[in-house]
Amino acid sequence: MIIAHGPLGFLFAWIVKQFSFSVSFTKKQFVLFFSAGFIGGIFPDIDLFFFYLVDATGSHRQFLTHTPIFYLLLFLCIGTVLLFLKKSIFFWIFFSFIFGTFSHLLGDGMLAQVMYLYPFSSQFYGLADLGIPFLTENLFFINFLVEGIFSFFFFYVLIWKFTRSRRARLFWTVILGVVFLIGVSVLTYIDQRTYHTNFDMYYDDLDNDGIPNFQDRDMDGDGDLNIDDLDSDADDKSDVLEIMEHAEGFFGVLYDPTDGGLIQIPARLGLVTNEDIVRRLYGLVGINIRQEMTVDYKENSEGYESAPTDSEFDRSLVNLRVWIDHRGLLETGDVLAEGRDQIGDVLFFESGYVAVVTGFDQNGKAVALDIQKNRPAKERFIDALVVDEGVVVARGKLLNSAPLFGESTKEN
Repeated sequence: MIIAHGPLGFLFAWIVKQFSFSVSFTKKQFVLFFSAGFIGGIFPDIDLFFFYLVDATGSHRQFLTHTPIFYLLLFLCIGTVLLFLKKSIFFWIFFSFIFGTFSHLLGDGMLAQVMYLYPFSSQFYGLADLGIPFLTENLFFINFLVEGIFSFFFFYVLIWKFTRSRRARLFWTVILGVVFLIGVSVLTYIDQRTYHTNFDMYYDDLDNDGIPNFQDRDMDGDGDLNIDDLDSDADDKSDVLEIMEHAEGFFGVLYDPTDGGLIQIPARLGLVTNEDIVRRLYGLVGINIRQEMTVDYKENSEGYESAPTDSEFDRSLVNLRVWIDHRGLLETGDVLAEGRDQIGDVLFFESGYVAVVTGFDQNGKAVALDIQKNRPAKERFIDALVVDEGVVVARGKLLNSAPLFGESTKEN
């Protein structure tokens, strides 16, 4: 949930108001009460400032500010003091704020997951855990549809609270309804033109070792690192096959006009940039590029243009190339010329553009996933990309090609 945290906190405050009916609010206190709920609905995301400005090595949902226990203890401490001082008005205002923070955590469990049981468990939980195919396949649409509904009722309450005449209320309600319908239409359009991240796999703990998948270098616990495992997510589909399958989910995807700006909100909505394509495609397969790059940086930081604490660390194509080179998997010069393209290869072009090899035609001609703001996202022949982006200057061999030849994953 991104846009409706404030409105949802406001609506939760409206619910709280029903329990504080015996308290008389002045007009100013009434405004403070609902403002507290609205602010509480947004507040847990305050950790994004730390994430983007200080340290982006983990997920901001791992911070204490994204756990229910933090706000429960905060309420017990401050709420008790307010009651002791007989500040009932401020107690309810603070309660409205706390209730708003819980609305945020509940909302985050829709599209993504939250550590609801922390500190007793670091496991993430969310709507995807229900295992209902319809929900997991349509989480993006359902999440933003619900956000739209919350926002609709937020403005509906404001209309009926601050308009005096019945005619004005009816007029603005009709306008609100029209805007809501337009919003649903836009959502439907965007949903069909964005890639869909598997948040369940990202936050889950596949091997139940207490390490969430996005930080677990061996997510299935078979002894092989994800980057070396032919089936990193243990779904009985090789990573090579999944690269081909997931590549289709990027066809026609909308390009992020901010190029990863606005604290990557467009990216969280499913838009992409060329810098995103490698990490996002491999992430869908079950390989967290950021985690692997972070480990390498700690061992050898030579060549990297930024550190893992930088939120742009894994979006940097310079860092990506350095990491692949450190692993001894970067082909250049004569080795590049004499080698051959394989599915999963990362191609670095003369222009600075990058693409991922995703298949071959019936004549064995390689195609790559083309993500570029000046043309539709789709698969294109590498020869055609060379015309637009210049020659391939380096090739990263990230995946083992054994599955292409029917070799056993256990023998390799």
